Order: sequence, then C-alpha cells, then structure tokens
Amino acid sequence: MTFLISQSNKNQPLFYLVYCLLAYILPTLAADNPIISQPHDKQPESCIGDRSKICCRPLRLCRIRLFSSFCLDFEPNTHIITHIMIQFYKPNAKNTGAACSFWYNPEHSCFYTNIIQQASWNAKARTGSFKANLENPTKFIKIKLNLNEIGGILDCLDRGREWKCYHNFPAAEHITKASFKRYDDKDGVPAGYSLSGIKEPKDDPSKKTSIMCPFNFGEARALRECLIFIMNSYFSDKVSKFKQAPKKEYPPQKQKTPSQPVDAPTMRSGDDEVVF
Repeated sequence: MTFLISQSNKNQPLFYLVYCLLAYILPTLAADNPIISQPHDKQPESCIGDRSKICCRPLRLCRIRLFSSFCLDFEPNTHIITHIMIQFYKPNAKNTGAACSFWYNPEHSCFYTNIIQQASWNAKARTGSFKANLENPTKFIKIKLNLNEIGGILDCLDRGREWKCYHNFPAAEHITKASFKRYDDKDGVPAGYSLSGIKEPKDDPSKKTSIMCPFNFGEARALRECLIFIMNSYFSDKVSKFKQAPKKEYPPQKQKTPSQPVDAPTMRSGDDEVVF
C-alpha cells in the first residue's frame, strides 16, 4: 500500500528533487543488491489501472518490492499524488488466474477497483503475467465505486453478507456488475472471499466479460485495513476542503429601531381604572 502525498508542482522544487532521487536514482542503485532486487521477469506486474498514468514498472525502474506502485498524474494543474493502492496477484498454472487492485483518487474523491485476467504462465519460473491484457477490453474490468459500495464490501468482510452492485451509466458503452462474497472449498470449508466483475456491452450482452479474483483470509484482512484507510482518507479530505474553503461574508445587518411601548388594555368601571 502506498500513502498519499499531495504537493503543488509550482511551488515545491525541493519536493521534485527528493522525488527524483527516490523514484529514479535509488531503484537504479538497488538493482545490484540481491537482497532488495529481483530479476525483471520475476517481478509482479504493477500499476494495474488507468493507462493515462505513467508508472515505474513499464520503465523498468521499479526494482524495490517495498512499494506496490508509484504513479504520477499528468493533467492540467496537476499535483503529484501517490494513489493509495493495494494489489493482489493470483496466477495459476492453468492460466485462469486473475489480479485486482483497489485505490482512492484523492484529487477526484473517487474509489476504483480493477480486475484483470491472467495473460500467460511461465512454467520454469512458476510466475504469471497480466500485462498483456491491460489493453484488452475483454480481459480487463474497471469499476468506479462510491462510499456506500466500499462500506458494502467492508460489511461482507465483517459479517459475511454478500455485496452486489449494478452500474448502468447513460454515457457508458457497457453495463457493469460486481459482487463480493465468501466462498467455500470443494469440501465445503470456508476458504476466503471472491470479487467478481461482469462487463456487458449494451449493444450485444452475449459478449460479456466475466472475471473472478479470490482472496484467502490473510489477503482479505489486508484488503479490509486498506479499505478502512482509504475511507478515512476520504473523510479527512472532505474536512480539509471544508476548512480551506473561503468563508462567506454576509452584509452587516441593520439595527432595528426600538418600537414604542404599547399601552396595556384597560377596563373602566365608573371612575376607577382596572388594569389586566
């Protein structure tokens, strides 16, 4: 999991210098250290996500396994942001495995999950690869989640109740469905959880894409902590934006002039006056 860093790209030259040292020079020097480096073909695929992000892994610079991913946003008025992210790789020798990732984009206050199907299997190294399917729409599903949907996944992790979602945005070309639930092994013993995604083209539902990624209980615990963390980050960002928002200035209120006292009603009886 990586942590959030948000700095202005105009007023922080020192931050850029430190970042360049960490992101480029340090991984290059670490390549010769057998303790913290690995052969390139044995490293897991990283930066499963938006292809508009430029990631360290395709540049062959991410040799330190301490970081799961380190991405940059290149957009107008951009800020350097490390996406709070967790990834799971579940390849197998049958080449039917999957990988998935969860992250929070603090700039847009959005949650996302990606599910990608395994592309190949290296029998000699006993490792799977997913990179070839990043650009294949029939092997890759990206789902935008809201706060309540993150809460639904957490509820399943805590209480075992299945979570489902159905997304049908008018401008989208696909209908997206997802579910998160517990699953048992072939003997009926609880084995963990699974995230399933389905993407159906609106013009031809028969060409739907379905991918499932399993989690053992240890991975499910790590996912739970990550989801709680990004949810808390979401609320912290909301509070920060509220504090930074300019306060509204209201025009001074006119002072009201005191009104004349009203005489109390009276009831006359002869020459006497009784006040009530």
